[in-house]
Amino acid sequence: MQPGLTPLASAGRLARTLGLTTDAMALIRKAIVWPLALAAALITAYSASGGVPELSQPVRVVDSAFVADGGSFRVEIEAQDGSRFSVAASGSLDKPRSEFLIYTQRWLLYLPVPYLVMRGSKTEGELAHAIEIWSSSNSLTPEGRVALASVAALLAERKRASQAQ
Repeated sequence: MQPGLTPLASAGRLARTLGLTTDAMALIRKAIVWPLALAAALITAYSASGGVPELSQPVRVVDSAFVADGGSFRVEIEAQDGSRFSVAASGSLDKPRSEFLIYTQRWLLYLPVPYLVMRGSKTEGELAHAIEIWSSSNSLTPEGRVALASVAALLAERKRASQAQ
């Protein structure tokens, strides 16, 4: 590509060199623009899925699963308005709990979007605060309280480990 030429201009020049019609050049431009627009939309949606939502109270734990692999779990929380949010941890017997990966998941147009929570990040602090608030909900079952307590304990261990470093 020559300096100063955009990819679309280069595609147009190539199309003219190959003797393609104006319609073919328009198709080539669309073939370049639409995937770029889709990628930009997906990246925007992914970045918007990060963070912790403010779920309307009362919340309830609708599903929780704990795996006997050393600490992996998934907790799904539902707000009064029906919106859902999940927290999951991926661990193993080979790692200390403070090194477990934590994911949050929101739904964008019925599509689950996982988001990795980095250790010591603002999102991790927001998640710890939200879990504390949600744990005080009167609508939680005993199993729900245990599930949220597991998330809170893991977040506390990660915080202690990051402060110790």
